[in-house]
Amino acid sequence: MICLFLLVFPGCSFFRHQIIPLEQHGPHGGPMVQINEGVPRYLEFVAIPQSGVWLIQLYAFDPHLEPKDFSYYATVDIVTDSGNKSTLNLWNTKHLFIPGRTAGHLEGSVRLDDVARFKATVTLVKGRDTCHLEKLEFEYPYSV
Repeated sequence: MICLFLLVFPGCSFFRHQIIPLEQHGPHGGPMVQINEGVPRYLEFVAIPQSGVWLIQLYAFDPHLEPKDFSYYATVDIVTDSGNKSTLNLWNTKHLFIPGRTAGHLEGSVRLDDVARFKATVTLVKGRDTCHLEKLEFEYPYSV
């Protein structure tokens, strides 16, 4: 019965894992979280204001904090203190696999004008499989 169940729903994860916020900031100055599922991986959220348009980046790292490629994309829902909401997609900056090239990261931009604070909910989507969604919460300015 268990084997049949796994065959019917291959790829859905039924065992929950931990998302652990870390106190230290990542190599790009943004807050980091650890996703502990078998082999831990680390994600860093970076928000860079650029004359009203904000560059949002997400970096992945292995357990040794070496850059790691993304095999999925992300959507980011941003809510400012004034209640304005924005949604953007983050896409991989590395489109092709080229041996020896450094790992890519997810990136996108959104117009937020001159906001001082916002909350961001990052939803990682692994392929077309909606069973593997990660929801991560971040704030700007970054807190320790």
